[in-house]
Amino acid sequence: MLDTTAVQTTALSYDLSDLGRLVAACLEHHDIVVHVGGRGSGKTINALIAMCHWLLRHPGINVLVLRESHSGLLQMFSDLYQMLCFFFGEKAVSQNKNAGTITLANGTVIELRCMADERAYVQIQGKSYQFLLADEMGNYSKAGFDLTHTVLSNMRGPKGLHCPAIFLGNPYGKSHAAMHKQYLSKSPFWESYVNKAGLRIIHCHSTLRQNPHIDHEAYVRRIKVACNGDEEREKAWIDGSWSLNLTSFFGHCWDPKHHLLPSGLIAGDLLRQRPTFRIGADWGTRSACAAHLGAKLRSDLYLPDQDRWLRSGSVLLLGETHTLADSTMQDLASGTGIAPAGWAEKIKHMAITEQGLRATPPVAQDDARGLQGDTVSSLMAQAGVPCHRPHKDRRGGWALMTQYLSNAMTGDGPGLYVSPSCEYLLETLPNAPANKHDPSDTDPKWDADHSLDACQYTLSFLVTRQGRYGRTRGDF
Repeated sequence: MLDTTAVQTTALSYDLSDLGRLVAACLEHHDIVVHVGGRGSGKTINALIAMCHWLLRHPGINVLVLRESHSGLLQMFSDLYQMLCFFFGEKAVSQNKNAGTITLANGTVIELRCMADERAYVQIQGKSYQFLLADEMGNYSKAGFDLTHTVLSNMRGPKGLHCPAIFLGNPYGKSHAAMHKQYLSKSPFWESYVNKAGLRIIHCHSTLRQNPHIDHEAYVRRIKVACNGDEEREKAWIDGSWSLNLTSFFGHCWDPKHHLLPSGLIAGDLLRQRPTFRIGADWGTRSACAAHLGAKLRSDLYLPDQDRWLRSGSVLLLGETHTLADSTMQDLASGTGIAPAGWAEKIKHMAITEQGLRATPPVAQDDARGLQGDTVSSLMAQAGVPCHRPHKDRRGGWALMTQYLSNAMTGDGPGLYVSPSCEYLLETLPNAPANKHDPSDTDPKWDADHSLDACQYTLSFLVTRQGRYGRTRGDF
């Protein structure tokens, strides 16, 4: 049991709060403790105190403390040094600010690093750690968030030694959607679970009202001023809300209960309904290509497996193909560098072999220069897949998707529905970050939007373009 006797110093009480005791207890029995919540809830200070108690009982280990911001890391370095001097005695603690390390007389070495890009990881590659603390993860960039998980490969020790990690984060940051997807969507707060890799994980939650060291009402007033009328940000920072729709562009209009089609439904099953089939595709050279086969209903469709009707005019995304280089979908941007003819074959395979159509429907795809000056579209046409230019209106396409996704939830009009086989789209659509400076667009720095572009091309092709393409119209 942790010794949590209150000790007063001139600046700070190094005593765990009631919440801190719970979080410290979670470290004993879990491989990863994810402590998230509102601002000012004492997550960082409690985690540092809990770490000091841990070091008292586990001498001689290597510890890694991460923050993405350099200035924030300097402040944490100073706070942690003072704290360690109190717990171990000033003579037992030495610091090297240039190297970013604090060393204890018992052999414990604590490294504090900025985790912003690959260069930061080079400094710790090959090293071993037995305790990891990553602060402010909710505001990490994608690179920092991914690299923090790479650091888990450095967590190693002798058999029988427990090597925990604690991740801290506030909502409404750059990695809000990533934290939600990777952790918070997997289990309610304070309920343990085991992930696919076999790691024991628990999510802890707190708000400013659980911090006994601040004036709650005064701080709430300051947060409201800082949020400048943004009610969603207030909800995140004050109440610690991690709702996906706070930062996800489509979060407010996406619900798998309404949008997912029955597993196994393919285009060939709908031929008697005579829907209009179209394909929307996003071409990439080194980035991933993505394509979706969509069907626009000409009449209401009954789904016996789900006991519901889909309205006439609804669009069903039934098939998907892509060229993601990472089969685990951790990297949702990089492609295999496929040639246009190879991409054409993948589209034909999806439409004919996987979806049971007799021919490949018209394809709306953005174009680019290919080999020997030919366009990608011309090279794909030579391979048997005629392409048409999509109606490229990024904000208009997002608005159209939003309307159809909302209709699927409310029943106010034709909706957009997605097959569970569209794995790439399902990985990106719920988590696409909104542009904080332009509410009508996604974050321009987010590079995993290829499947979303293909989706909006498919929807626009079916909804706004009803012309005749080739000799065949409607039935495939």
